Amino acid sequence: MKRWWLPIILNLIAAIIYVRVGYATSLLIPVQTDHAGFFSLFSSNDSVQYHAVADWIFGAPRPVAASAGRPYLYPLLLGFAERIGGLRGIWLLNVLLWFTMLNFAAAAAYRFVKSRWASGIVFLVLATNASLIVLTFKGLTEITTVALLAIWIYGISHLTRRPTPSQVAWALLPLALLVVVKPQF
Repeated sequence: MKRWWLPIILNLIAAIIYVRVGYATSLLIPVQTDHAGFFSLFSSNDSVQYHAVADWIFGAPRPVAASAGRPYLYPLLLGFAERIGGLRGIWLLNVLLWFTMLNFAAAAAYRFVKSRWASGIVFLVLATNASLIVLTFKGLTEITTVALLAIWIYGISHLTRRPTPSQVAWALLPLALLVVVKPQF
């Protein structure tokens, strides 16, 4: 068998797990309707503020108070996703980031220990984390943060004993992006 079979099978398993958790929590159904989907995606105060900042970035008439304290990258991504695909676009952005997190974390595990078993275990442990799956149905920064952390760990796995300046820059880029996604960084 070829080397590419494992990522394909793992991603198919992750998709099945995602759909099962989505239906079991009844969160996958509201994504299909705009009115119910809005209240599902933006059910917390933080998510409503991110949405308000995204609207302001994309031309709302007056600045919102939340724009003073919120980093701008996640609202920018949120606004692009909503303008391209509506509420489904926001949800699909989160799903894409979830799959990005799974694959980069598994690839980093493989690079660190050179074991397909370890890579598969890391992938499946993250894929079966119901909390992360549920967060893809919310307009919050957590999935973006976890995806950037996985990309950062993957970048670290590429560093050599004597890293070049470009290797260091590429390894630190996800951390720099985290600063403009989540205030804690």
